[in-house]
Amino acid sequence: DADISVTTTAITLIGNTTIWRHANKLNEDASTLHVLVNISGFTGFPCEGLLIQAMLDNNPLAMNRSNEYGLAYVSFKVFRPPGAYNVSIWSPDAGASDIPAANLTLHIRGCIRGEVTPSPVTCQVCQQGYFSFDPSETVCNICPNNANCTGGDVVLPLPGYWRSSRDSIQLHRCPNPAACQPNAQTKLQACAANATCGTSEEYKDLQCGPDYRDNLCGLCTDGRGAMKLFLCRQCMKTEYLIALYTVAAVVMVSIIKLVCWLTQQQNRNARPANNSRTPPAELLRPLILYCQYMLIVSSMPVDWPVTVAYPLKVLAWLWSPASPETLSIDCVLPRSSTLPTSMQKVLYYICMPVALLLVLVSIEAVLLRIQHARRQAVVVGMKDRLLASILVAIFFFLPSSLRNVFSMFACIPIDKPAAAPYMPAAVGSYWVFDMLQGVSPGLGSWARAAPGDYGVSWHTSGCATADIHQPGQAA
Repeated sequence: DADISVTTTAITLIGNTTIWRHANKLNEDASTLHVLVNISGFTGFPCEGLLIQAMLDNNPLAMNRSNEYGLAYVSFKVFRPPGAYNVSIWSPDAGASDIPAANLTLHIRGCIRGEVTPSPVTCQVCQQGYFSFDPSETVCNICPNNANCTGGDVVLPLPGYWRSSRDSIQLHRCPNPAACQPNAQTKLQACAANATCGTSEEYKDLQCGPDYRDNLCGLCTDGRGAMKLFLCRQCMKTEYLIALYTVAAVVMVSIIKLVCWLTQQQNRNARPANNSRTPPAELLRPLILYCQYMLIVSSMPVDWPVTVAYPLKVLAWLWSPASPETLSIDCVLPRSSTLPTSMQKVLYYICMPVALLLVLVSIEAVLLRIQHARRQAVVVGMKDRLLASILVAIFFFLPSSLRNVFSMFACIPIDKPAAAPYMPAAVGSYWVFDMLQGVSPGLGSWARAAPGDYGVSWHTSGCATADIHQPGQAA
């Protein structure tokens, strides 16, 4: 009844009496504290129309009157430096001022990552297109080039780009842009917002497509092999790969043997002066040279039409024992803790021409003995044929062998050293055959920027004599 007066006996808070990690965010309603107060009288009857006031250090924050249910909503903001504060809620009305105040304990936090501090008592969250890793800064940073900043501290590389950790603002174009196509953008964003995940290997891998992983998405996932640098495909069955390599090696040895035989025939049979017919050996040599040039062309990242791509694949398969352009030896090589697969691969392609040469020499020896020639003739014939086999093998394999040897010096620089909080996780240069193998300078340091096959500047810094180590280990 409106004519009944209820004497106030208690002022209590409804809800939590302690608020943790409160922040005063600039121009945001979320910084406003909303407190519900219950004012009751004898036997719990509600007290209507009582003035309620929130105080901090004897300074009024807000006031309101209780409604018919004895409830009063008090909304206020507290602009204070980080720390713990006690907000008293009491009634200044006559007859109620001596009632004990309700106390609200307020813990104000400092600004955190993803925010800046425009004033000592406020924080500002960075909006889309901006970011902040250092809460002590007063303004947010503009989003780096080739990145998408969704706000706070989240910096996501655009498709085709990669960065080593969530703390780095160094974004790199991937050697194979198609490899840096994250298929779980939501998961990548969640990982970037997590301190543990954002500095882990998972963050690196989430930036890659399903077949790629690690630095610059330059390594193949399990069950995939590198057809060429930075291009992964699903592995064939091991028995199929071995069969294809064996057939290619047999075909290659047969062609070399044919060229050797034709060359020997040409040397033995002097061509008459009036004979204008070109010997077959001289026709084959420019054809082989043309095939070598086309093999180099096939390694370029060009979307060839089918009429060109298929012959190039056949040609690359023919040279597969010495050049990784069609088949992937990664799928066959054993996983070893002492010798990385990448090093096994390089050694394989460097040693394969020597192995084929030994096969040719063995074939020549068998053929000479089958001919039942005299001992002296066998020795002389063996020397001639051995020399011819060596020269022809060099002619066949010199371009691919040189490329494999020089690849030992091919490195890609990734991150440059940076101070906190912009800490990268892939500082230095990394070997193109294994983007987990960091390279430290060996005998001196020389660098030459050369356009690689994939539009990336390759940095060579004594890689062949460098101490190759895992990232994080001392050089």
